[in-house]
Amino acid sequence: MTELLFILYILFLFALPIPGLVLTAALGLVHALRLKYLLLKFQPMAGRRIVYLHVLTRALNLSASAALSLVMAGAVHLLIADYLYLFLFNSIFCFLVSA
Repeated sequence: MTELLFILYILFLFALPIPGLVLTAALGLVHALRLKYLLLKFQPMAGRRIVYLHVLTRALNLSASAALSLVMAGAVHLLIADYLYLFLFNSIFCFLVSA
């Protein structure tokens, strides 16, 4: 049954790639948030500060990665090539490398 689900999912990705990728990203985000919720729910009071600190540092890392990727892509956009698609590709690529 699981194999059939994976085959149908791969066919869905080939038929509709953008909605398939959006669905994959949404399911991954929901899964990550559920794991964080369960970690916080079953964590003793003494360890909750560590979980909050972990979530805060991950959020700061992602926001700093996004800001730096936009700065680096903006520098390429201004100094080398004035091309919008190159700017978008560079910003996404730099964010994925740094995150």
